[in-house]
Amino acid sequence: VRLDSSDDSRFYAEPRMVQHVDDRAVQSLVEYYREEIQEAAAAKGGGAVDLLDVCASWTSHLPRPNVGEAGDEDGIMEIPELGRVAGIGMNAEELRSNDALTEFAVLNLNLEGNRISDAYEKSSFDVVTLSLSVDYLTNPLEVFGDIHSVLRPGGRCCVTFSDRCFPTKAVSLWLDADDIDRLTTVANYLHAGGQWTEIVAWDAKLPPLEPPIRPGMKEMIATPSLGLAWATANAAAAKTRGGDPLYSVRGLKGEA
Repeated sequence: VRLDSSDDSRFYAEPRMVQHVDDRAVQSLVEYYREEIQEAAAAKGGGAVDLLDVCASWTSHLPRPNVGEAGDEDGIMEIPELGRVAGIGMNAEELRSNDALTEFAVLNLNLEGNRISDAYEKSSFDVVTLSLSVDYLTNPLEVFGDIHSVLRPGGRCCVTFSDRCFPTKAVSLWLDADDIDRLTTVANYLHAGGQWTEIVAWDAKLPPLEPPIRPGMKEMIATPSLGLAWATANAAAAKTRGGDPLYSVRGLKGEA
């Protein structure tokens, strides 16, 4: 049940080129995917990782060379190798703008008869991601069953969510739940969708940045730019405290 049960194709007809969570949550999502993709590559013995982004948009939050955490050498994270990167989404313009994708399909998964398993063959991907959209699925068991099907043996499904959404399009079960209930709900979706060797849930938000040491008054009088640099860095660190949460539930598919 949703407040707005009208055709989702109309709601998503206009592209929305915006971030749906704050910058620190986006950084956390990128870092989380980097770790999962690296682990997926190691699990398959190396080589490029094939990935499907379900409910994709103009960005897939996949790690890029210019995205790094403070303290990384040159500000650059180690980037896992990606092969095929497919996306399923609701808006063709958004998907065309997503330069992480090597291919995409416009598919309304809330419309009866639209199946991931019809768009992609069994055992096609090493990783399936579903970020910030699980709360909109009206047929979640069907969707997660198909996700399990298109994953290769040993593959992983990574679902992430925050506490922000379009409330008129989110299912009532989601709106009535707290964060623990939502983690449990997603884990149950996975459990009902197929056989997994492991289902784990955790808080995926990166810790806040440490505030910089404030220069002394004499230092700032001698070099006024130090005060401005400190104020800028301190404001950036403050933004990482609080803000939007980010949670993850991951399922590992068995090898058999």
